[in-house]
Amino acid sequence: FAIAGCNGRDDTAEQSGAASNEANAMAQDKANAGESSASMAVADFAAAVAASDMYEIESGRLAAEKASSADLKAMGQMLVADHQKSTADLKSAAAEARPAVAVMPALTPEQTQMLEALRSATPDQFDRTFVEQQKQAHRKALDLLERYASEGDVEALKAFAAKAAPVVKKHLDEVEKLNP
Repeated sequence: FAIAGCNGRDDTAEQSGAASNEANAMAQDKANAGESSASMAVADFAAAVAASDMYEIESGRLAAEKASSADLKAMGQMLVADHQKSTADLKSAAAEARPAVAVMPALTPEQTQMLEALRSATPDQFDRTFVEQQKQAHRKALDLLERYASEGDVEALKAFAAKAAPVVKKHLDEVEKLNP
């Protein structure tokens, strides 16, 4: 437990969260820059996947609440369920790594901005913004997973990536069919 100081703020948690966000942003940058997964540190891969899952869970919740289309509401619910499972599977695979890898989901600054755009979108903007973000996020996640599945150096995480990639591909295929 962190104890808030006299000012009522939990600076330790804020600093820890900021450091975690910065680490995830660097991991995501490495992943997005096309750095080979073999040279991508295991912790960077785990951080990038955890951040991606966290974004999908949060954006899915927003879609289930704010989308005007029943299809998008259902997709939002599916994203929440599938990415919660992905995070649990990632944590399990990371625990099998030697040494074990800690998985601490935290959004990147880009993902935080994307969620803010969804939160502030008007009802007539939400569906279109959500679909465009999902296309972008799922393309990045699929690339990351496929690269690690083929080039990664930790078998448990390679197996996780190989198992998660088809689910992300299914999400991408579904979102690309939508025309809000």
